[in-house]
Parts: sequence; structure tokens; C-alpha cells
Amino acid sequence: MLTLDEAGQQAARCMSCGTPFCHGYACPLANIIPETNELIHAGRWRDALEMLLATHPFPEFTARICPALCEGSCVLGINEEPVTIRQLEKMIIEKGFAEGWVKPRPPHRLRAKSVAVIGSGPAGLSAADRLNKEGFRVTVFEKELNTGGLLLYGIPNFKLGKDVV
Repeated sequence: MLTLDEAGQQAARCMSCGTPFCHGYACPLANIIPETNELIHAGRWRDALEMLLATHPFPEFTARICPALCEGSCVLGINEEPVTIRQLEKMIIEKGFAEGWVKPRPPHRLRAKSVAVIGSGPAGLSAADRLNKEGFRVTVFEKELNTGGLLLYGIPNFKLGKDVV
């Protein structure tokens, strides 16, 4: 894990990029990488967390298991090591949990309709989160004993600890 100073230095390396291929082309989640790194560089970790959560609901998982296509597309990687984007995202979410910034976000208004989501893997939970944000009452059904799907039953512990799930 990087120190806060090292994270700031990594984020600063991102500021000199002219064409950020990392988010527009490489990130399947469309994370807003240069702007997030700019917030880290400025020491605005809570704002960086909000930006990270704007594109997907579970950075605590993706920061651990993502193949980091963004780093492979980092322009700095042509001549030197790319920016450690995945590590920075993991630091953002870990700091968010440590500081108590990660909290439930109930919808502003509830709709009269409800929706059932079958399966509690990453896709099912993401769909449930999105529907909840839109105000639907969501019930997630899972055939296994525990929720998590692929996160719990398909990814080895060394890659994603079950305590995180």
C-alpha cells in the first residue's frame, strides 16, 4: 500500500497527461480517472471518493480484482511505469471506510413499484443498487446460502478476501 505522500506523487504524475486513454477507452466502468487523481493530488480524498462512487457502486471489489486495463493504457507507460491507478482507487475506498464516509444512500423518493433481482453477484447487486437509486423497492433473491455470487464463490481468497465481500 502506498503512503499518502506516495499516492499524491502518483496522482501528480497523471496531471501531465495530454490524452487520457485510461478512462475513455480502457476502463469498462468509465471511471473518471484523471479528475479523481487530481482530487487525490489536492488532498481532497472525500471528493475523490464521491467521484469514484459516481461511476460504480462497489469500488471495494473492483479495486482488488480489476485487471487494470487503465494502467495498460496509461500514456506514461510508454517510457516508464504507468500511474498506479488501481492502487489509488483502493486507497480511496479504504480511506472512505476508515473515515466513515461510506454510508447507506437511501433514495430521495420511493416509487410505488417494486422489483425482484435474481442473483446476488456483482451484476445483480449493481442492478439492485441502480434500481434503488431510482426509488424502486428492490428485493434480491439468491439460491446460495450467502450473498455475493461470483465474488464469494468464484474468486479465490488471495485475490478477494471473503471478509471484504
